[in-house]
Amino acid sequence: MTVPETRDAEASRLLFARDLGRAICASAVWDDENRLCNWMGRSPQTTISSSVRVTALGADLYSGSAGLALALGALYAETGDDEFLRVATGALLRSVAYSQVSQRRTPRASSLSFFAGELGIIFCAAQIILYTRGRLQLQTQLDNLLSEVERNLLVAHPLDVVGGSAGAVPALLFLSTRLNRPELRDWAVRCGDQLCSLAIWDGAQCAWEPVVATGLSFAGPLAGFAHGASGISVALLELYALTGYKLFRDTARGSFNYEQTLFNEKESNWSDLRFVSSNSGNSPTVSPIAWCHGAAGIALARARAMELDLDQGSEHDRIARVALDTTKDALASLIQQCPSVDTSLCHGLSGLSEIIFTVGTIYEDSELIQIAMNAADSIVAQVAGAAALRSGLPDMAAHPSLMLGSAGVLHHLLRLISRPSISSVLLLSPSK
Repeated sequence: MTVPETRDAEASRLLFARDLGRAICASAVWDDENRLCNWMGRSPQTTISSSVRVTALGADLYSGSAGLALALGALYAETGDDEFLRVATGALLRSVAYSQVSQRRTPRASSLSFFAGELGIIFCAAQIILYTRGRLQLQTQLDNLLSEVERNLLVAHPLDVVGGSAGAVPALLFLSTRLNRPELRDWAVRCGDQLCSLAIWDGAQCAWEPVVATGLSFAGPLAGFAHGASGISVALLELYALTGYKLFRDTARGSFNYEQTLFNEKESNWSDLRFVSSNSGNSPTVSPIAWCHGAAGIALARARAMELDLDQGSEHDRIARVALDTTKDALASLIQQCPSVDTSLCHGLSGLSEIIFTVGTIYEDSELIQIAMNAADSIVAQVAGAAALRSGLPDMAAHPSLMLGSAGVLHHLLRLISRPSISSVLLLSPSK
């Protein structure tokens, strides 16, 4: 599969990526020994109505120093610029040290969380070790972090992609190969067994109590990738592809069946139960169209499911294409509004572009890949640098992080430039 590409477009993306990387490096705050670095940013808990609170970033992948390390490490791999590696290493070492010393993380996430816990930091370390061809030595630290992850297999934790088990499964399978640690496959299977044992069945459908799945109470189990049925289903299908254990496949299918009961045909999107009171009887709203909630993440999940669950591949394909059409429309709308729109990976323009690129790669569809490239090029052409990027925070103020800010835009651009050598964080496929 080839995509028509001009040297000018490729060069512009790389130039913009370099500029983002330089801006991120320039804003890093170093310790007294000039060994560990971090960044300041608005708190993700800042709302439009609350007073602005600027704080040091956490250690995690989602909105902390590990995510910036990942993006800068990928930029080093593409450019060979040692400054990017120096700052990536400082950020990674800071994440490792911060995690080991304080064990601080978001209240609803465990060490098992890919996005908010130690597992994501391990992934970042493994990637940067790869980018440096093993020059960065962190074996003792990785062993300590893995021990913490293993301990948390036995501690109550969320089940969704962002908080716990469903996000851990593909990460553990990926790291099992990358780190040559076969026991991590067993840990992933244990996560899958837990997901199956806690599923609540109703005929051909199954779901998980919201408070068990996410740590929060909602009117009903959620649809979507980050906290809902799609993300959990894909994790189970990854395990089915590895083990052939039919309970993983059947539970994934039951979860997808439940999710389809929330489909709103008029909107070609899925209902959002996060903002519905279980006692009020009010109707659910339609989800946003993003990786975290709604059609975009569901398109991603169903496209991957098509590869993993061949017996139902045509049904996964049908739903993926419905969700993909909705996603393309949403992306076209954001491009029209650029540069005044959220450009984040989690729920902004880069995220939709990344999803269409990933699905296009799965389908080997050059038209979809070109749509993603055009979307990224709209950022390159219209946004005047990192400070002007609108983030995924409620007020869209600039933020340096991976899933909410400029590091995510950087990582997406590098995915387009270096495909397929840089792994997607929105759909971490164990074999890729």
